[in-house]
Amino acid sequence: MVTWSAQTLAAASTVVMLGTAGWAAWETYDAPLLAVWDRPCADPRSRPEFVAHQAHDVVVATVSARAWYPDVQLLSLRVEETLKGALPAEARVAQGLGPPPGSESLVQILEPGRRYVVSLVPAEEYGDGLVWGAVPADAGSEATPGTEEVWREAVVHPEEPPVCDDVVVVG
Repeated sequence: MVTWSAQTLAAASTVVMLGTAGWAAWETYDAPLLAVWDRPCADPRSRPEFVAHQAHDVVVATVSARAWYPDVQLLSLRVEETLKGALPAEARVAQGLGPPPGSESLVQILEPGRRYVVSLVPAEEYGDGLVWGAVPADAGSEATPGTEEVWREAVVHPEEPPVCDDVVVVG
């Protein structure tokens, strides 16, 4: 004959009770089950076509001056060519100090004396706009289009970034 201790009987009855309660809850709960998993989303600033779609202005410009503040730098741009929008020849803009870590954004910290293709979104508190994207400008070669040509094409054929939905309803 098998004898059971009081502790073993208490543990066994607890397992049975919790199992029964769990089964009853599962069977009576009729709301959909939410399954969440990590799926990489397209960075809205990862392709020129996405940036051109969202930007108010896209220009080829040289940075002529900058002033640093804790989270932002204020810049003066000498606009050489307007690809989209209507910035003045000397524009005052702001730039946050870098994309999020691990981002594939087309954003580089602007430096005085260098030419860039710069895209901007409106931000009246910062003058003519806030830098949304920035890449060094180059003319390219016969074999490879330069960044200026790539951005001209992106302005002509912008694309809306895909919507990322990390929560999928199952059930």
